[in-house]
Amino acid sequence: MDRVIVKIIHDAGLPVFGACRFDPADLKISCRAVSRVPECAKTVLVFGFPYLLPLYGAGRNLSRYACVPDYHLVARRTLDELIVQFLQRFPNEQFAAFADISPFDEVLIAAKAGLGVVGRNTLLIHPVYGSWLFLGEIVTTLDMAVQDSPVRGCIGCGKCEQACPGKALCDGHLKEGRCVSFLTQKKGELSLEEQQLVSAVGLVWGCDRCQTICPMNQNARINPFPPLAQNIVESVTAENAGRLCKERAFGFRGAKVIRRNLGILEEKGGNTTGESIQ
Repeated sequence: MDRVIVKIIHDAGLPVFGACRFDPADLKISCRAVSRVPECAKTVLVFGFPYLLPLYGAGRNLSRYACVPDYHLVARRTLDELIVQFLQRFPNEQFAAFADISPFDEVLIAAKAGLGVVGRNTLLIHPVYGSWLFLGEIVTTLDMAVQDSPVRGCIGCGKCEQACPGKALCDGHLKEGRCVSFLTQKKGELSLEEQQLVSAVGLVWGCDRCQTICPMNQNARINPFPPLAQNIVESVTAENAGRLCKERAFGFRGAKVIRRNLGILEEKGGNTTGESIQ
């Protein structure tokens, strides 16, 4: 990788990054973000933003990724700041940043960039930070002559599949309609079975089961990217839902869905403590 690029990334305090060749075959043509990919792109820089916190409270009712500030905003702001510096050194090149709303399969691209292996829970597992990472990319016309890393799977123990409350995981694939994290994001009314799954997990948003059970996560380094270690909120209520929707990853879905999920937990008597269900 270009030494100037590496120094800029290091100076920005980003602990996880890699690169792979740009391959049009990796693009999801149906994604509207594909229009922002530079013509004649040569390289994809991939970044991991660790978010695992040192401690979690007994009353937590949010998935760990939702306890921290909205990673979409943090990642895009950080990547856009990198691009400003890249352009100062390479003014004739083009750069475009993506985070979550990406034209790539982010896990596949991260594996190609050498950031880790693909877990049977469909998540990227980094050798140091485990799967507790947000991913982001910068696509550029700068040719760094990088080589793709082979895409490898995890240790394949199957514990994530066994622990999944909705049995949504099978042979490295996700049945979205059975995933409790997906159900907490689903619009409208949930079926009785769906409500029971949400209640059993006890989180208003998301589900951490497949990550907390993963052996490859047990010694994950606790060192969150600094902007993700600020303004931590572990519990959402009917009163603060509107405010939190402006600054958390679940904001795109709106307070109505959050309040629906709160109602499900209250009505079903679900476990509302994230730590005791692990």
